Amino acid sequence: MLWVLGDLSFVGYTAGNRWLYDYLLEDTAHYVYIYDTLTYVDNWDGTGSRCAFSTPAERANFILSDYPDLTVSDTSFAYYDGTYLVDFAKAEIHPFKGAGIRTLKFPLTVGETWQAIDTCIYALGERMPHPEGSIDTDTLTDTLWYDTSYASLVSHVGDTVVVAFLLNMNVKLTDLTLLDDTTYMCCRTYYHSYSGRVEYMVGFGMKRFRIDSAVMDISYGLINTNTWDTTFVPRTFLDSMYVGLIWENVFISILERPSANVGGVVVSSRKVMVHIPASVYSADGRLIARLQKDQSVRLRPGVYFVRTTRGVKKVVIR
Repeated sequence: MLWVLGDLSFVGYTAGNRWLYDYLLEDTAHYVYIYDTLTYVDNWDGTGSRCAFSTPAERANFILSDYPDLTVSDTSFAYYDGTYLVDFAKAEIHPFKGAGIRTLKFPLTVGETWQAIDTCIYALGERMPHPEGSIDTDTLTDTLWYDTSYASLVSHVGDTVVVAFLLNMNVKLTDLTLLDDTTYMCCRTYYHSYSGRVEYMVGFGMKRFRIDSAVMDISYGLINTNTWDTTFVPRTFLDSMYVGLIWENVFISILERPSANVGGVVVSSRKVMVHIPASVYSADGRLIARLQKDQSVRLRPGVYFVRTTRGVKKVVIR
């Protein structure tokens, strides 16, 4: 089956939509959320990037912030250029550190693979200052760049589209590390290959994003402290690891079709009691309460959503 994207509404990117994501790492909830708000949709001719579109691309502009602390705020955008849906562009809060990723290619063809890095934002191999500045110990800004990366359409079943990616992102550090009395290690370069998936729900937006594993190589220099000669060690395998980083959508809107038959949630007068662990959200996505088994919370009149492991239940308090 082939699908042709008419506009960004295919993945729910229409002005005013909001998404709330559980941020999890190593299967442990950190009680941190990513709140994604689409502020406006406009037409973009590529101004400010490496590209110029003869036919303006439709662009969706976002604000990403951590929630509920709201101590981090970041701007991002997604756009459709007639072939690719590019997402996460300029989002430094995201693990991709600002690179735009071609997450979908149209028409959708299961099994098709394409170059994943959007080169309108950064050219492959282009060195740029690391968004976090110095990530080693010397306070000097370190360097980040991307190599050829891949994305592939794994499945399109019903209204869910699943894409797998292999993203190659590299970091060069500037600090000197004393290994022994006569040797410094310098100029370390780490080559990261991240494997993961992104899922979209047609008409809704991103349902889930995850990085499952990473393979890391290293190259570096060894400086003799007596002669100050440098021996370079070429790129070699360093480590492979399970990452387990997940953004999981938290349903916050009536339009997001919450389940109406979620057991373990009891509404009495203006009180909600749960018989299994649950989280209670207001209609605009604010976390109201976290409840353990047999706990309750008293609520003001309004519409709320109670999220449990069994689904999401809409609750109306009158």
